[in-house]
Amino acid sequence: MTTTVEGGAVDAEREGRIAVWRDLMAAHDTLMKQFQTELRSEFDLSLPQYDVLRRLSLAGEACVRMGEVADALLFSSGAATKVLDRLVDRGLVERGADPDDRRTVLVGLTDDGRALFARAQRTHGDSIQEKVGPFASADERRHVETFLKRLAAGGRA
Repeated sequence: MTTTVEGGAVDAEREGRIAVWRDLMAAHDTLMKQFQTELRSEFDLSLPQYDVLRRLSLAGEACVRMGEVADALLFSSGAATKVLDRLVDRGLVERGADPDDRRTVLVGLTDDGRALFARAQRTHGDSIQEKVGPFASADERRHVETFLKRLAAGGRA
């Protein structure tokens, strides 16, 4: 089935997929603004700072190469440096040279960083549950999860 627009016919299926993308972006923007406001007001954290703390928490007690953090979060090295500088200044993250390769910068959570992230993660998780939970049945969650995982994998199964 096709629809007609000025300049020619447009595939309705294609338009439907574009509409899904627009809706996904609108929902993402709305949620991210709300999460940003909450994290800023309750923990004085930006979303990128929260994401860095989350990434570092996944490493446990180990330090992580700064480049790996930037790559995992899709930051440029300059953007990662700015975010990490603020976290270091607050005493939430420590940074140092890799003893095996002085050109490599290692970063890790401090005890204060671990404690703040644990509190922020609980609060953020509650906020996600509050904002997303009421709108998704178990069946809907499975479909959305499958769809989003395929998107994140670049369309591969």
